Order: sequence, then structure tokens, then C-alpha cells
Amino acid sequence: SAPVILDLYRDPFSVAIFLDFDGTADVTVQYTGERIMSLAPTVVPEWFAHADLTAKTADAVGTLIAPVNAVRAVYNSGTGNVVMRVNQAGPD
Repeated sequence: SAPVILDLYRDPFSVAIFLDFDGTADVTVQYTGERIMSLAPTVVPEWFAHADLTAKTADAVGTLIAPVNAVRAVYNSGTGNVVMRVNQAGPD
């Protein structure tokens, strides 16, 4: 999926990630500490797999409490749809 940009300056930093499955997909959520919006188009950011949301095949929830710049969902295999919802806590 396209990266979801997060506000790493929110204090405290707290993000909930929800995966809602409709089908038989295998999905991994990844995060990066790089400021992907300011990278040159030819630079590929380094992504890390979320320990609780790796190779998921059914509805799942995970959290992030250390500041990161973005998250994304990556299809590993399968068919169907997966919706990733990202909620970041903090003042509006």
C-alpha cells in the first residue's frame, strides 16, 4: 500500500494499526524511520517488519509506541482485500 505518514512529534507517540481481511491474503505491516517525503525519488527507504503484524492472514491489531515516520502494508501472497486502518493518538 501507499505509505501512511505519521506525526513523529506527537507526545506521547502512540499508533494503533488494524488489519481487516476479506479473502485469503498474507500481509505484513512495515515501518520506517526515514522521512520518506523528503527523500530524492531515486532513494528507497529502509522498511522494517512489525513484529506483531508479519505474515498475517486474518484480522489483527498492532501498536507502535516508538516514533516512526510512516507505515505501510505489503501483500506477500494470496487474493482478496485487506484494509489497513491507522489511528494515531494525540491532540488535533
